Amino acid sequence: MQTLMSNNRSIWARTGARSGTLSAIGTLETGLPYIAIRNENKGYAVSIVKAGMTAIGRSAGPVRSPLTELSPDQLSRLKRLIDTAKPV
Repeated sequence: MQTLMSNNRSIWARTGARSGTLSAIGTLETGLPYIAIRNENKGYAVSIVKAGMTAIGRSAGPVRSPLTELSPDQLSRLKRLIDTAKPV
């Protein structure tokens, strides 16, 4: 497992260096928890993006049925990830 994680860090670092930036979602510290929240429910790929936009003050509107919004706990975890990923 450690080898896989080391390889992922290396791949992300090379990709970021090549493009000139390393996005916050491209790091293990924020990317894996983000993916974990996204995978907790079907349709959360849409829900988590809309919730993230709302969390930074840019409303993307509600998700349409049959999708559901993130739970208060999931939203709280997402906001912590966003705060962690903000540039200094």
